[in-house]
Amino acid sequence: MCGILFLLCAANADHGTLETLRELFPKLQEAICSRGPDAQDTICYDMLQAKLTFSASELRLRGDAFIKQPHTDEKGNILCWNGEIFEGIEVRADENDGAKLLEALQGAEHQQDVVNVFGRIEGPHVAPDEPIDLLNVAFENPRKIAVRVDGNVGGLPKREKKQKLREPLDYSTVKVSFDVPDRLTGLQELEELRRLCPNRTWNFLEINVPFDESQNARPIVEALMFPSRTVMDMSLAIALYFAARAEGQIRTHPGAEPTPYTSPARVLLNGLGSDELLGGYGRHRTAFKAAGWQAVIDELQLEIDRIPTRNLGRDDRVISSWGKETRHPFLSLSVVNFLAQLPVHMKMDPRLESGLGEKLLLRLAARKVGLVEASSRKKRAMQFGSHSARMAPGEGDKKGDILIET
Repeated sequence: MCGILFLLCAANADHGTLETLRELFPKLQEAICSRGPDAQDTICYDMLQAKLTFSASELRLRGDAFIKQPHTDEKGNILCWNGEIFEGIEVRADENDGAKLLEALQGAEHQQDVVNVFGRIEGPHVAPDEPIDLLNVAFENPRKIAVRVDGNVGGLPKREKKQKLREPLDYSTVKVSFDVPDRLTGLQELEELRRLCPNRTWNFLEINVPFDESQNARPIVEALMFPSRTVMDMSLAIALYFAARAEGQIRTHPGAEPTPYTSPARVLLNGLGSDELLGGYGRHRTAFKAAGWQAVIDELQLEIDRIPTRNLGRDDRVISSWGKETRHPFLSLSVVNFLAQLPVHMKMDPRLESGLGEKLLLRLAARKVGLVEASSRKKRAMQFGSHSARMAPGEGDKKGDILIET
């Protein structure tokens, strides 16, 4: 995800405001440069009553040409773009989507035309034939860290559900720390994937981060995840932070000596949305016991409605600080629309035992394509499976919704 920054400063701004901006703006530029390490640029535009500053950085994931932001045209239009276009505007594999978007906007004569251009854009989705690096995060007390594809079915790549094995592909499964629950289930799932797809190379990346290093990173993570500020936010964000860094060690086979490895992946897949869409949280079972199916429906709708403010912004800011982009297959519009049309009892069944009733539809789909072990594992929250929850001294008894101390 590229970085974009816009500053509007009144021409008659007082001295104190100008000094604050001079101090703040370079820090903001540094932050957005981390999001787009391939190219950066700034354009200043002076008007009679104000000064406009556009600053942007580029994370190049498509297109052959060297293009830097902000995008400009001969009419003087300026565009800072940090999205991706997969539908709505035709963009060839060798073209830059930001440049194509500016081209489409040039034909807009009225305000509604601009709205229509953006309205038909469909953002990132998972191409069925692209190689995927899998990330898996886990923490250990005393405080060592690892990163993400836990053994849960929601974290598995959908590509494995269609096994077109033309040639060996290199997958990287990132995991943080030692014998924490997610590392153990992740290693078990690794063997299942190897049995199903023996012609593919699977790298299980172990990321071991000492407790002191994780604590030193807390101020950075806290700044990145702001305005999210709870203990749970920190537990999740710090795991994602080291997961996105993707530096660790791999083993060629169980019991082999580890060798240093850094995943070259620039796109990370995140299973966010599977629990909210398919009833994966314990509170969904609680809602059913209290007031039946309608309570479950209401709870699921609440979960979906608050994903943008509760999860997406926080996770994006943390992961993109390493120059990586996150994609969410379960939040693809086609997936969301399909699941929204299904009766709730087809997606989950809280009357069944734990480890079966949650995300029932996804478990059945996984089992159908051969992921038998993954389909029967119990749901485990990342912060508990990785032991990243309440790591700092004095946090052991704090609830997840308590604000962190600054």
